Amino acid sequence: MFSENATKRGLTSEVREGFWPAVSANVPTADVVTCHNVVYNVQEIVAFLKALDEHARKRVVIEMPVHHPLANMDKLWKHFGVLKGPKIQLLLI
Repeated sequence: MFSENATKRGLTSEVREGFWPAVSANVPTADVVTCHNVVYNVQEIVAFLKALDEHARKRVVIEMPVHHPLANMDKLWKHFGVLKGPKIQLLLI
């Protein structure tokens, strides 16, 4: 959908999949670097954000909704012991 929207607007885009920042060496710099719905699951957030920043000439855009996309399954995750401790919310502006 990202590439489709960029093309409609006459913009060049590339979509790269992989575990960031492990794949960062294979990703060229760009004017804008973006990611979505992944910050919740990042264990090494500083390295993740630095690698995004190092690949962006102008800016980094992170899409992160207020609640995790699977928050509606919290009771199930707790039941199986996946969720422990207090939840935290990170807001990047």
